[in-house]
Amino acid sequence: MQSLKKLTKQNSLKDLKGKSIGFMLNLWREVMQHCKSILQLQIGRKRQNQGRIMNHILSELNNMNKRTKVIVRRYQDGDAKHIASIYYNTIHTVNAKDYTKEQLNAWAPYHDNYAAWQEKCSKLNPFVAVIDDTIVGFAEFEPNGHIDCFYVHHEFQGAGVGTALMREIEMEAREKLLPRIYAEVSITARPFFESKIFQVIKQQTVQVRGIELINFVMEKYFVTCELLSSDHIPSISDAFNQIG
Repeated sequence: MQSLKKLTKQNSLKDLKGKSIGFMLNLWREVMQHCKSILQLQIGRKRQNQGRIMNHILSELNNMNKRTKVIVRRYQDGDAKHIASIYYNTIHTVNAKDYTKEQLNAWAPYHDNYAAWQEKCSKLNPFVAVIDDTIVGFAEFEPNGHIDCFYVHHEFQGAGVGTALMREIEMEAREKLLPRIYAEVSITARPFFESKIFQVIKQQTVQVRGIELINFVMEKYFVTCELLSSDHIPSISDAFNQIG
């Protein structure tokens, strides 16, 4: 009788253990299923967020492209104040990495004499770069191929302003059949001019208001072709007769 009770108790313990194990397995499955659902939900949300972020980036790039469309035109009345500001601020910010404060002050001392700038610009008629009605750069190009001032607004560096200005300069140079264009280029601007296939002729030290500054004389040559006219026909004919 005692052994029967003992056996019954053992069977009960086995049933209890079996039920406990089954319960734990079911509970584990439910927990894993719940975790899987949460993970899938998180992945879905992450993909949605990534999609939103990508759309936002594409939208910003599109807007940036619209904002940075550079228009180059000739100087107009009222531009002088903006040109003077670009000249001063660009030198004292962008060029500050290559020149001392003393050199910068000698190169571009602060003054608000816009009448002098207006007189100069009226004579030289510089190219003016504009983005969304904001003047962002200018370049003075002389008839002999000399590029005098060439400055881009310090807040629009790398926006294609310099390239747009140089494109206009080169177009005019080719239209006038100039063999070369050249400039005195600062240490800061040298890499840009080199990227436009300018060659350094020499490094030089110049004095501005009694202060020495280093710059580079750089030039770019063009291949020019002269159109033949009827006046050339006799010379060409004589040349062929000599060969024959």
